[in-house]
Amino acid sequence: MNADKTFYETTAAKVVPWIFLSLISIIALFVPIVSSIFAIKIAVYLVLLFSILCLIKSAVTKRAVVTLQDDGIILRGVRPGIWKLFQRWITERIDDTSVSLIRIGYLREKQLGQLFSLPPGESSKGAMFQMFLWVKYDNHGCKRELYYPHLKNVSRFMELIQSLESRYGSKVEKHL
Repeated sequence: MNADKTFYETTAAKVVPWIFLSLISIIALFVPIVSSIFAIKIAVYLVLLFSILCLIKSAVTKRAVVTLQDDGIILRGVRPGIWKLFQRWITERIDDTSVSLIRIGYLREKQLGQLFSLPPGESSKGAMFQMFLWVKYDNHGCKRELYYPHLKNVSRFMELIQSLESRYGSKVEKHL
């Protein structure tokens, strides 16, 4: 591979949450209690201003999710675990030699006597509909996992899947 191949988050995935927050703020301005209490009204206007500024920023900036380099992969994602509510997005560079497994697709693991199939590391109801990019790798002798939970929110995600398959071969498991 001669040049880095970068895959970005789609504009819709970045913009939609800020549009919803803006709409909620606008609707809140029509609620009588918000209009009658000055401090709440100012707070709603500040939230509206903040959401519009974030909307503009997210519309004009690109956020890389995956970058395929000559000898490694840079992945933006989260670590699995119960602390999901407090997780922060991290970006990590993973060498090709340390990748042990890449799972792509609608990942489900049988639990409770094969009755339920839940996504690994995800306990939310919406996780049932998410397409994951899950990377297991070694980091200085420690087994680590990093995943991106919304693969369909990556522009050209099918090209990304093909690139990962051609690069890592048998290390890639597809569950599409």
